[in-house]
Amino acid sequence: MIVVENPRETLRPGMTATVTLDGSHVDGALRIPNNALSFRPPPDVLAAIRQSTDGADTSAPIDATHRRVWRFDGTQFTPINVRTGVSDGSWTQLVGSLRQGDALATRASLRSARN
Repeated sequence: MIVVENPRETLRPGMTATVTLDGSHVDGALRIPNNALSFRPPPDVLAAIRQSTDGADTSAPIDATHRRVWRFDGTQFTPINVRTGVSDGSWTQLVGSLRQGDALATRASLRSARN
């Protein structure tokens, strides 16, 4: 619950409003979509590309600020450990490890062959 001035009484009891709160902000931050942080290569996709699960550690994130993302070079997935910063719920700041333009996996699935 928040308290706001309402001098013209445009907000009435029971009405809802959208509020944007300013929070942490980092100018010029490198950021990635949060789905890259939760992505893990599915076992069926690893099997289809003949990538051993030994080389593709699909374990859970290391901790809240040290996470693992995945790069796919067209033949195999490569895990990359990264350090994260602030997040807005959709995007998260990266601190080192990657450069702007690096492509990360956010999903992977097998396509069914059509006859």
